[in-house]
Amino acid sequence: KTLTGPNALKDGQFTFLLTDAKGTVVDTATNNAAGEVTFKTLSYDQAGTYTYTVKETAVVPGYLSAVTGSVENGFTITNTYNYTSISVKKEWKGLATLEGLPEVTVQLKANGVAVDGKTVVLSSANNWEASFDQLLIKDENGNEIAYSVEETTALADFNVTYSGDKDNGFVVTNTVAGGQITLKKVDGDNGNALSGAKFGIYSDKECQNLVAEMTTG
Repeated sequence: KTLTGPNALKDGQFTFLLTDAKGTVVDTATNNAAGEVTFKTLSYDQAGTYTYTVKETAVVPGYLSAVTGSVENGFTITNTYNYTSISVKKEWKGLATLEGLPEVTVQLKANGVAVDGKTVVLSSANNWEASFDQLLIKDENGNEIAYSVEETTALADFNVTYSGDKDNGFVVTNTVAGGQITLKKVDGDNGNALSGAKFGIYSDKECQNLVAEMTTG
């Protein structure tokens, strides 16, 4: 018996059935700490070919089970942890262009607690998408883990919201914070309002990141 994943193999942890070709249970045994399982010595009252199958009575939650081997060479039952992956992407709202936006860091949380080593950086270089891989599905008690995400990069003038779930992926949305700008274009000679004047609103002093455009009416 081999067990791959986050949990250690324990003596007597698993029960195995040895069945014959008719499906009749011939013997039952449990593993030792080394993963070895020994069934009773089989006796035969006549010559012939006998077929036996080994299976475990229950699979550890979150694991996949596979049986290899033969009666002559022994059977190996391998439980491999069925890890999962969770995708996350960033969306921006309220901007006229996505050029010049800073990269952001997103932290994965399990049951509300930050998971060590599980952060991703989202930027235009990865199209604002990434994934958290090799994640446990259930905790040591067999309870399903509730995953969530949190943006840890502080962005001025943006509100952040979260949507999605672990099965369909999370979406982190940054929306330009609400506000109002009033502009008025007047004639320098008589002070009369002029319509049709166009203005660009930028988020940086170098006027590289255009966030909105306005035209006087």
